[in-house]
Amino acid sequence: MFKNYVTVALRNIRRHAGYAAINVFGLALGIAVCVLILLYVRDELTHDHFHQHADETYLLRTQKSYGETGRRVFFNPEVPMVDALVQASPDLRQAVRLVNEGRLLVRRGEERFYEEKLRYTEPAFFSVFDFPLQAGDPATALARPNTVVLTAAAAERYFGTTDPVGATLTFVGEEEMTFEVTGVLAPMPTNTTFDFAVLASVATLEPAFSEGNVHLYGQTFLLAAPGTPPGQIEAHVRAQLADGEQAEHEVLLSSLKALHLSRYSTQRGPGLSGNVRYLYIFGGIALLVLLIGCVNFVNLTTAQALRRAKEVGVRKAVGAGRGQLMAQYLGETLLYSLAAMCLAVALAELALPLFNTLVGKQLTISYFSGQALALWLVGLWLLVGLLAGVYPALVLSGFQPLQILRGRMGRGAPGQGRLRQALVVFQFAISIALVTALLVVQQQLAFLQQQNADMQPDQVVMLGTYGEAGTNYQAFKSQLLQVPGVAAVSVGNFPNAIGLPSAPEGLEQESMLSSLLVDTDFLRTMQLPLRAGRDFDPEKPGDLNGSVLVNEAAVEEFGWQDGLGKTITRYPFAATEGHSGRVTSTVIGVVEDFPVTSLKYETGAVMIMLNDNPQVFGEDVIKVLVRVRAGDMAATLPALRTAWESHVPDHPFTYEFLDETFAAFYTAERQLGKLFATFAMLAVLIACLGLFGLAVYTAETRTKELGIRKVLGASVPGLVYLLSREFLLLIGGAFLLAAPLAYLAMQRWLEDFAHRIDLGLGVFLLAGGGILLLALLTVASQAFRAATADPVRSLRYE
Repeated sequence: MFKNYVTVALRNIRRHAGYAAINVFGLALGIAVCVLILLYVRDELTHDHFHQHADETYLLRTQKSYGETGRRVFFNPEVPMVDALVQASPDLRQAVRLVNEGRLLVRRGEERFYEEKLRYTEPAFFSVFDFPLQAGDPATALARPNTVVLTAAAAERYFGTTDPVGATLTFVGEEEMTFEVTGVLAPMPTNTTFDFAVLASVATLEPAFSEGNVHLYGQTFLLAAPGTPPGQIEAHVRAQLADGEQAEHEVLLSSLKALHLSRYSTQRGPGLSGNVRYLYIFGGIALLVLLIGCVNFVNLTTAQALRRAKEVGVRKAVGAGRGQLMAQYLGETLLYSLAAMCLAVALAELALPLFNTLVGKQLTISYFSGQALALWLVGLWLLVGLLAGVYPALVLSGFQPLQILRGRMGRGAPGQGRLRQALVVFQFAISIALVTALLVVQQQLAFLQQQNADMQPDQVVMLGTYGEAGTNYQAFKSQLLQVPGVAAVSVGNFPNAIGLPSAPEGLEQESMLSSLLVDTDFLRTMQLPLRAGRDFDPEKPGDLNGSVLVNEAAVEEFGWQDGLGKTITRYPFAATEGHSGRVTSTVIGVVEDFPVTSLKYETGAVMIMLNDNPQVFGEDVIKVLVRVRAGDMAATLPALRTAWESHVPDHPFTYEFLDETFAAFYTAERQLGKLFATFAMLAVLIACLGLFGLAVYTAETRTKELGIRKVLGASVPGLVYLLSREFLLLIGGAFLLAAPLAYLAMQRWLEDFAHRIDLGLGVFLLAGGGILLLALLTVASQAFRAATADPVRSLRYE
């Protein structure tokens, strides 16, 4: 019997090869999308699960809220407190510090490199985390000061194919330090939140730790005893904080396994990765695209049911039961879905490099390792077969043999089913919603880019403050101003403002102000207009500590009438000469609001201060800002290189454009837009494939009717309209369903942005109109072919 089922299935596929191709290709596209998104979701959910002690490892931080706005600032616990915590708490086995270092110059002989992923840690790092060494001893590799362990990629970058163990590297920061390479890590898994290239011995920083200078710039991980509740650890931490400066801080404890998707993750880079919301979005999209493919199968199979009605009647007449018929038709569906699965796997393999580019990952397809993908694929095959096959099997096996053999199908005849119409509406509602989402994301990105247009950020080049560019900044600035294409030069930590605890006049609570440290030419260089007061004056030395500028948002937030003459008492930027104790400065000017971070957030209060030490926060934070005249960029960049090399010969010349820095704030949104474009295109393609199949079938079943109408004088446009009308009405219904759902979803997405577009009717009409036009072309092409056929042949049809 099984052989008979297979023979009948293959015969039916050959007989209707066109419909079979539409079914298989539509299912394959839906399954391929599911496979790719399954790989992405699995990778996101398993970050750092490979560590043996992942269940007992926690990231410890504290948090403090400032001012009436409740602006939160995260802190890394002080080193003495953590050491005392581990000694006093039997539930804690180990504490591991990871201290972040900014970009450093690395020298190896005459070669020079910039290193941006240097972390200081201790030997216990290798006992808490499972990052094995392929060279060196993990127990002693970082035991001594001035020792480093390199990742395999960093070892190749610095030493090529030469064994680096025992060799030395020189790091050039505030002072030069020589480090011995004592180990090389084995290639690291890609699904880890840890992002480092060089691990240096934290013992090198012990003098700085003892002075309390570096505890804010790293992470502290705690390894607890097995079975210890997180609440118990938090209680130990609060007890240690009770008598210290962080007594009022809230304790934040994040499990290592959950860290990647935690809102407290400090290691998340720009992009989609690390945001649990996108897992729900992508999972939902994968399911919807798969359902569109299944809907195609259901629609085309039930639409063609009449062709197999006599087969069903004969089989029932000779004794076949409904269960046998259902088994046969479900088997045919599983055969279709198996063919679709094979094609989907091939499509997924081909599309994986492009998908990795879109999501910023290095996913691979491994069918039998780890959580075996092969088992997921088998499950997906069975699920798709059941989703797509149950209803057609019920319809086909439910025909009454007497009615079939007499040629009367009654009310159960296929071709006019409300369910099929509802499924077409469902398909195109999804397509319209995805296209709408794509348009909204693109409009929001364009809006965000427009907010910075007055600055002309594409004309601002940012250089580091390494060497004499920082220590002898005025001489470097003078040479830059002599370059013909340079319009203005300034220096500052823009656009990455630094939070600074401050006490504005009239406020009872201390606030955390976004602060910029700049020179006297900052407003002119960035083309920022003053709304009131004056700019910094280089002829007034008192402006250095005695004067500040604020933005309009600060005036509003602090409840000032105009802000001029108000005072702000602030902490120093660093413990340097001339900045000891708290400083009280007077507001001398109010600047128009401008972005100092991503426009996802409110602009908030901004304080602008003069800075006489460009290296106060490190060479990678404070930048030299060079405005180049429009049209002169190509000729100016070589001149900037010449000026750089004359002042900073030991550091490679590198630069960034300000507009690229702004664009980096919205990497995730750009990736999301590209993915929506891809998914929307696939959804529309699958839906139109199904619509084309239905249009072909409708034209075939009404061939004689069209011939008679044409003989009686019906026009070709009239016949095209007759065949297209039902489908256009269904797509109109899909628009009415999709528009409110897309509005609610995108309105919710836009709530994440403090600065956002208003959703108007135009974007929905554009999406709906575009889909309607595409559907009309799909249906009308087949309708026109049927309407222009020779009526004599139409009347002889069948």
